Amino acid sequence: MNEAEQAAAHKWMAVEYFNKTWAYLDQQDRSAEDDEQMLLHALASLYHWTQRPDCNAEKCSIGYWQVSRVYSVLGNGHEAVAWAQKCLSSAGEPAFNLACAHEALGRGYRVAGDQANFASHLQQATEFASQIEDADDRKVVESDLSNLRG
Repeated sequence: MNEAEQAAAHKWMAVEYFNKTWAYLDQQDRSAEDDEQMLLHALASLYHWTQRPDCNAEKCSIGYWQVSRVYSVLGNGHEAVAWAQKCLSSAGEPAFNLACAHEALGRGYRVAGDQANFASHLQQATEFASQIEDADDRKVVESDLSNLRG
């Protein structure tokens, strides 16, 4: 496989596994096997992103966010927070990325039972969400935050 074919394969797999992870996240009746597959798909998506020639920190931030989300859904607050911290450290300046990173941290801390850090990051996520210029992007983040508030 030449370099262009490898790049195309990594691009396809990064997107495919990202979307399959979402399908698992949206699934109401996941089995233990589904949970494992969901985690593996999220990690595989992130791996393939890191192999793409157009990979940068901000793009990795989205992958870290998804892995954090999966760990939160699986009830592993420690891992959710660890991946959310990676998300924040690579988020860059866009308000969307920062809002997502703080949302992930808040979600992870909530799962870990740390109410003070949950509230702090939820507030920061809300502040960054209000700065997102694109209405559709802002709506996505605000929906996540609304669900997180309960």
